[in-house]
Amino acid sequence: MIDPTEKHGCAEPKQNGATENNGADYRSFRLVCGMIWKALVWPYRRWRGGDHHRRTANATAILAVATLFLALANVGMLVEMRRSGDQQHRDTLAAVGKTDETIKALHDQARIMSDQFSITVAQ
Repeated sequence: MIDPTEKHGCAEPKQNGATENNGADYRSFRLVCGMIWKALVWPYRRWRGGDHHRRTANATAILAVATLFLALANVGMLVEMRRSGDQQHRDTLAAVGKTDETIKALHDQARIMSDQFSITVAQ
C-alpha cells in the first residue's frame, strides 16, 4: 500500500508517475483510427467503381439492413419500457399498501387516544 504522507506518495497507485508518457496511448489511438478509416473507405471505393444498377442494389440492401437494425433497437427499447413500467406499477402498489397500513395504524392510535381522553375526562 502506498503511504500518502511519503514524498511523491499517493493513495491512488495509478497516479504515481502520471507525468511519464511513453506514447503507447497515442500509438493505440492512431492504430484504432486507422482501422476505422480502412473500414469506412474501402466500401466507398468499391461502391463508386461499379455500375448504376449494382450501386442501387447495394443501397437498397444497406437501407434494408439499417431499417432492420433500427426495428430491433426499437423492439428492445419497447421491451425495456414495458418491463420498467411493470416494475414501477408494482412499486406504486407496494407504496400504496404501506400508506394504507400507516393510515390504519394512525386511525387505531387516534381511536385509542380518544378513548383514553374520554376516560380521563370522565374521571
